[in-house]
Parts: sequence; C-alpha cells; structure tokens
Amino acid sequence: MNRIIENIKSSPQLSLAILASITAFLFKGINYLIIGSSIPFLLGMIIFILIIFSFNQRNRLSRRMFRLWGWLLTFWGTSRLVMELMFEISSITEEHIQSQFTPGQKLLSICVVITGIYIIRKVRYYQNPDTLTPSI
Repeated sequence: MNRIIENIKSSPQLSLAILASITAFLFKGINYLIIGSSIPFLLGMIIFILIIFSFNQRNRLSRRMFRLWGWLLTFWGTSRLVMELMFEISSITEEHIQSQFTPGQKLLSICVVITGIYIIRKVRYYQNPDTLTPSI
C-alpha cells in the first residue's frame, strides 16, 4: 500500500485523472447494476483492479495500461459524440436516446475525451522512482 501511495504522489495530476475517470465509470456501473445489468460494473471493477495493480508495479506495463485506459476513454467519448451527431442528422425522436444526449451529456463526453488525451500525453513521463538517479 505504501508503494501505491508513493507512486501516486510522484505524479498526482496523472493519478487524479486516472482515478477520477475510473471512479466515474464505477458509479455508472453501479447505476446499471441497480437496473439489472452487471456487465458494466464488472468491466469497471476489472479495469480498477488492473489500474491499482499498475500503480503498485510502476514499470513499462503500467505505462501501457494507463495509455490503454486513455485510448479507451478517448474512443468512448468520441464515439458518443459521433452517435449524437448521427441521431441529430437522422432526427430520431425516441425519448430514451434523447435523454442520453442532453447538453450535460455532451459536456461529459467532451470532458472524457479531454481526460483521455491528457492521460495519453502525460503517461510518457510516468517513471519508476527506483530507477531514477539521485541528484547530489
């Protein structure tokens, strides 16, 4: 546990972005769990466990895992924005679809894309503190 805290402290902005995005997906998974679909929650838990494991390891695999999470966030947000555009063009009037693409949901999708890009860009500077040379 101390190693996880140490690794989070070494890059707090990246860690906050990763943990906040995973927490948001876990809350969304809990909402789906309440209405009877357990798959989003299970996927969120698997990703959460892998990210915590990655915070504990702090090696090249960790950077790859974080980068993958960033790409998944970017893909998810972009696909929501593209689907919204498709529904606007085709003028579908189904209430369930319209409730998924409110202005708040548009803002959420844009924030998810920005968070994903931020994680992808910042993860290259995520290094193992054990391999860094001490400054004298």
